[in-house]
Amino acid sequence: MPIDEDRYAKLSGYSIHANTDSIPQGHNAHGQGITIPVFQEAGFLMALNEIALPIGFILNFGIELVDEDAEIRKSSRDVADVLLNQVGGVVVTVQGRPWYKLS
Repeated sequence: MPIDEDRYAKLSGYSIHANTDSIPQGHNAHGQGITIPVFQEAGFLMALNEIALPIGFILNFGIELVDEDAEIRKSSRDVADVLLNQVGGVVVTVQGRPWYKLS
């Protein structure tokens, strides 16, 4: 499964179901949540990485459901593999969020 129970709980804690472990808008150098929307590089990278996982999974397995040539299916799986192999370490499941200070 690309999204297991732990990852789902952490993702929903950031976006929908707030809990004591979530820190919305807390991707800054101090790891403190803020109430105004501000671009935060680490939050942007985390969102990209978390979106890449299900997109890669869907592309990799979903192409088999489409009536396409074998060459197109192979190319799609290759693209999915590249995408999934490029997912970085800035993900929601990392404890302590070591990427607060990216620069």
